[in-house]
Amino acid sequence: MSKFSLFLFVMITLILTACGGQPAGPSSPVEEGPTVDPNLVFTSGAQTVVAQITIDAANRPIPTAALPATITPASLPTLPPLGSEVAPAAGEVVTQPEALPTLAGIATLTPAAFGGPTAAAPIPDRMTWVSNNPPDNAKVPAGKPFKITWTVTNTGTTTWTTEYYFKHFAGSQLGKLAAYPVPKEVKPNTSVDLTLDAVAPNTTGEVYSLWVLQTPSGVNFGRFDITLTVQ
Repeated sequence: MSKFSLFLFVMITLILTACGGQPAGPSSPVEEGPTVDPNLVFTSGAQTVVAQITIDAANRPIPTAALPATITPASLPTLPPLGSEVAPAAGEVVTQPEALPTLAGIATLTPAAFGGPTAAAPIPDRMTWVSNNPPDNAKVPAGKPFKITWTVTNTGTTTWTTEYYFKHFAGSQLGKLAAYPVPKEVKPNTSVDLTLDAVAPNTTGEVYSLWVLQTPSGVNFGRFDITLTVQ
């Protein structure tokens, strides 16, 4: 049993003995003294015990835990600057990477040559108007015959033959016939006069006539016209 436990046992025994007292004998009366409250005696004893516990706890040494040693960070490796070569350390074995496999049997693709935009194909049959006689808005007598001549240029790539025709397309026909053959062969970049025998209408006023050229296969191309005043 420790000293503190022994002390606590003695104090509790004393308190209980003081509270119990001695039994009164039948002999001579005992002079009564002042009455002591048992509760006060118990409280005083308890306070004494608590005080002693506090003193013992204060005198008891507190074990000091060993503080950990100072932690020193490990040295970090120094990285070489970017782009520099790193030599292997002594005894270090450097393994060379395997070469990438070569794919056999694949033909080399050659990009197609780009020659720029392709020029538009020339139009075989083309015509350009040059002039007409009589000129536009000329006056012609009503019901009287006259001639109309258009001068045109072959601006295509084919040669016009006498199998080409110029024919009425819209407006007043004016000509005695609705179609006339080209009078001669017309090579590219040359001109020709297309003439028809016309008759002025009997009604006075303005008259308009539109004509076109036609290939031997019946394809129309080009256009030329005239506007006259009948009086």
